[in-house]
Amino acid sequence: MFTTRAMFVTVLGRLKGVTDIERNVKFSDINESDYFFPFVTWAVENGIASGINETTFSPNDNITREQMAVMLCNFAQSENIEFSRLYRIEFSDNDNISDWAKNSVKILAEAGILSGIADGTFDPKATITRVDIAAMLIKFINEYMPDKLVNEENIDITENLEKE
Repeated sequence: MFTTRAMFVTVLGRLKGVTDIERNVKFSDINESDYFFPFVTWAVENGIASGINETTFSPNDNITREQMAVMLCNFAQSENIEFSRLYRIEFSDNDNISDWAKNSVKILAEAGILSGIADGTFDPKATITRVDIAAMLIKFINEYMPDKLVNEENIDITENLEKE
């Protein structure tokens, strides 16, 4: 199963501890009644995510690998997390990564958070599965946010992801 853009910002918002606070972001495709509304608006207001354009967030679109990399990198920056450079990784399809995503992909790959496909590519436009996102988030949390390790008190960070 794939993860939507709204699902991913919801997970990041829950990791941050975002609550239902009044927000002032206007996209034609999200409503205050949507479970993801506070998380999308929080992510946009804090520079973690942006819309597909000025009026559309596309919350139900599957998130691409490069979109996910940018959002996670922006989230880390908002948390003042500095990534280690453990690896030197160059994907064979680096030229296919959008200019706006190249730095985020590089940072996460060098930190060991993000990996490519078995054939040495990153496949930036491909949608990313929930399994792949979970594996990446486990690495990220273990290495850079150990105080947020999944335990009995925060095990529900993915609650409501499938409600629409």
